[in-house]
Amino acid sequence: MKRHHLIFFLSVIFVMNAKATSLPDSLQTLLETKLPDTTHANVCQKLSEYYSSFDFEKSIYYGSEGLKIALDHNLPLKAAAFYKQIGVTYYINGNHEIALKNYLNAVKIFEAQNNKSGAANVYLELSVLLRKNNDLDLSKKYLNDAIDLFNSNSDLGGVANAYNNMGIIYETINNLDSALIWYTRSKELYEALPNAELGISYSLCNIGGIYSMQKEYEKSLEVLNKSLEIRLKLDDKFTICQSYTSLGECYSLKGDYSKAVSSFKHSIDIARQIHFQDILQYNYEQVANIYQQTGNYKDALEYYNLYQEIKDSLYNNGRLNQMEELKAKFETDKKEQKLALANKENALKDLELRRKNFFIILGFGLVVIISLLGFLLYNRYKLKKEAEIFATKAMQKEQTAKSVIDAEERERKRIAGDLHDGIGQMLSAAKMNMSALSEELQFQRQDQSVFFNRTQDIIDECCKEVRTISHQMMPNVLLKSGLVSAVREFVNKINTPKLKVNLHIHGLSERLDETIEIVLYRVIQECVNNVIKHSEASILDIQLIGDANEISATIEDNGKGFDANLRDQFEGIGLKNIKTRVDYLNGTVNIDSAIGRGTHINVEIPLVH
Repeated sequence: MKRHHLIFFLSVIFVMNAKATSLPDSLQTLLETKLPDTTHANVCQKLSEYYSSFDFEKSIYYGSEGLKIALDHNLPLKAAAFYKQIGVTYYINGNHEIALKNYLNAVKIFEAQNNKSGAANVYLELSVLLRKNNDLDLSKKYLNDAIDLFNSNSDLGGVANAYNNMGIIYETINNLDSALIWYTRSKELYEALPNAELGISYSLCNIGGIYSMQKEYEKSLEVLNKSLEIRLKLDDKFTICQSYTSLGECYSLKGDYSKAVSSFKHSIDIARQIHFQDILQYNYEQVANIYQQTGNYKDALEYYNLYQEIKDSLYNNGRLNQMEELKAKFETDKKEQKLALANKENALKDLELRRKNFFIILGFGLVVIISLLGFLLYNRYKLKKEAEIFATKAMQKEQTAKSVIDAEERERKRIAGDLHDGIGQMLSAAKMNMSALSEELQFQRQDQSVFFNRTQDIIDECCKEVRTISHQMMPNVLLKSGLVSAVREFVNKINTPKLKVNLHIHGLSERLDETIEIVLYRVIQECVNNVIKHSEASILDIQLIGDANEISATIEDNGKGFDANLRDQFEGIGLKNIKTRVDYLNGTVNIDSAIGRGTHINVEIPLVH
């Protein structure tokens, strides 16, 4: 059994302090009075932090109210703090993509304001989120950035926090000795700081987890119970929940399944109260495994279904793709910011050079004409070079976009192939073996036969699901027969009495460039998925028309529509993704919609010969 990597939020410390001083009633009473905008925002921030680990709705409510005040009254650092806090709350609730969006908004503001402390804390949260989504390289990068910033500010508490998370990364790759070193360093730093009991409890909990993985169970239980004792004294439900999970892991590895189940169920009760979806999902899985090992198949199935229900809601391809796009966009924005800074420095240097030329012209009248001619020639040369640089940058941008799209499609092909040829074949083999086994087994009870048949049905559903996902990621017909066949096949699958789809194709008798076909297919797929999810339409018209100069795609529905004038404020990742792909092909996207009269999307892509 692999140990669960628990989350370490610096903001939890503030939540604990708020509880200890009974702030909520007095702060909520204070909000009922007329307050200055800054004071109002500060009160909202305290309340959002207080509720973040056990009342999701209230935390988001106060966080959103404070963020609006900060944005309306141009308080950038306060806005960044709210973005970070809202991200923490969404993360605890299991919504990683919205958490990531808010973290990225926060770090952009902190960096623009040169606020090292704020940026360091957001980098720490980003590292935790990326680690939970198995992007260990980028997680470690942000964690090292956070450590550098904490050290530059002499923030030993932040450094200790980061050391704990670095230990978790090494534990994730099963380098237990290195993980133990980082956890111990963190504990020693915390012990040297005042009022750091909560931080010490995290270090102890992580150290106890390493001991249990090294099969030193008594040593592990001693350390874990010491950590739990600190957390019970602080009355911090978030960390108490984590401690019971860690104890359950240790008892399970030790083989004391009764105490393991008891500990996991203690954690489940608390996790339900505070809506801590990640750890709730993990606890369900562990209890299901224990019941299965001990032969209690009925309870094992119950807890496995609870685990699967949360897993399906937390992780899906759409969310993972959106997170990848957000990460890529953030990295690109950082590079563009560095380039803009370099351009600004060059502009300042150029301004200084012009000033010197001006004073030379004033001081030496005879050289005025020569200097002027020289300047004009230099300026002409400079403009020529700038044009060359602009063309080079445009080409680099196009190549970068092409690389991103090509890499994305290659990865889709690879994952689709792995699903079909790897997992799909193994599931098919398992299905055949189960079928063969059913002919030889003699069941003594009816419920055994029912359970066996149900297992066969689950394997069969898994086979179908793998084939469906593989086909959605990269339809074979698109690669083999081209865009027209792929679109027809896609439309045939979604054409139902509830949604009547009319497809019209003209002038596309020949195959197009593979990149154009893939981009158009993804654009149509995204638009149709938006219609199905959001429009409540009953009729969908799709047109594909091509000639020698361009190809156009039109998707029109009779659904409820939306206010197109507010698209920049409300458009989702789907519409942005469509525009990015079409821009790469030098095409255009026009969206016409209004509430109550459906949506019309037109895409035009030039054909270069």
